[in-house]
Amino acid sequence: MIKKLLIALFLSMPIASMAQSTWEVPMSAAEKLEQARKAEKEAKKQLKAEKKAAKKAAKEAKKAAKAAEKSEVTTVVPPPPTNAKTTPAPKDEPKREARPLTEEELLDEPYLRSDAVPTEDGKVVFTLNLDVPGKNAKQIYSIVYDFLDKMATEEDQIRDEEGQTQSGIVLFNREENIVAAKYSEWMVFSRSFISLDRSEFNYTIIANCSDGHLNLTLERISYVYDEGRPSEMKTTAEKWITDEYAISKKKYRLLKANGKFRRSTIDRKNEIFDALRLALLK
Repeated sequence: MIKKLLIALFLSMPIASMAQSTWEVPMSAAEKLEQARKAEKEAKKQLKAEKKAAKKAAKEAKKAAKAAEKSEVTTVVPPPPTNAKTTPAPKDEPKREARPLTEEELLDEPYLRSDAVPTEDGKVVFTLNLDVPGKNAKQIYSIVYDFLDKMATEEDQIRDEEGQTQSGIVLFNREENIVAAKYSEWMVFSRSFISLDRSEFNYTIIANCSDGHLNLTLERISYVYDEGRPSEMKTTAEKWITDEYAISKKKYRLLKANGKFRRSTIDRKNEIFDALRLALLK
């Protein structure tokens, strides 16, 4: 039932050309096993071809090295460009009184920026626009799909009594190179032997892959804090971590309650985006 509701949710999303495209749900365990067997067979075939190519490349490299020694070619490394462009600071930074910042305020500085929690049409949407030179849409799609699939196995994903998680890919489109995933995980603020301060953190990721480029959004963010207790809170990013709700009036610090959610949300977004960059650009 939950999976059907998730699929219905994504089908209602304003993704370009969804109605004309072929959408699929993730494979069953049996299908994945069969695919793995085929992939293993193909990998062995590919490995054999790569070994043959590597042997040929090594022979050619050795031949080229000998030729280089004879010609005594000197390679000149050009100096670094001196006309590098600098990115100007955003013009809409919060206006503050002219006074030195405290140590705590300095630590919060990255989270106080006006663009730290961006909004589109009133909704909080974190966007990763990444150029991926040398990779086509299918290659980028494959890497992103595997990355999002593995995210569902991370330690802090919320699991039921049987150890199953509802996080993971819910829809994908091979033709349009689009993948959509939904996650429900623990956002841990502090942890010790005697106490644990954490919140349920829910969000959606939608990735659109094209030749040499990835456009990915992290959005539809919500929180469930102290569930089942008198202090239980259910809210959304729009009503909790935006500048209006999470930053003090003088713009010097994060508010105590809302601030920890804003800080942790930005940190998690950065963690995901940085890991994706590494996976795609390596």
